[in-house]
Amino acid sequence: MWEQKETGSERCQRQKAINKMTHEIHSILSDCEPSVYLYGSLVLDDFRPGWSDIDILVLTDRQISEEQAQKLVNLRQTMSEKEPGNSYYRLFEGGMLTLDAGYCPMPVHPAHFVLL
Repeated sequence: MWEQKETGSERCQRQKAINKMTHEIHSILSDCEPSVYLYGSLVLDDFRPGWSDIDILVLTDRQISEEQAQKLVNLRQTMSEKEPGNSYYRLFEGGMLTLDAGYCPMPVHPAHFVLL
């Protein structure tokens, strides 16, 4: 099976997108004490260009405002417009929970998540 591999330059662009996206999320949600996690294929070293997305989970200590929610909804587009040459921004997929809603009775292996 033919498989597309990322070049060093592409990995650098991907990491740059992750760093900037994380920074923007922290800025938007600064009053909510956000914790940002990556999970899925990227963390499990199974990321495939052209197939994979960048899975992200954000936990906050309180509910976010409507204004913050709107900024987050538009964040992928905003970042893509700021850096049109970096196609990784459009790959972010994920969700957000408050810490009290994030209770998980099923054990999750900690190696499947990376705190950013």
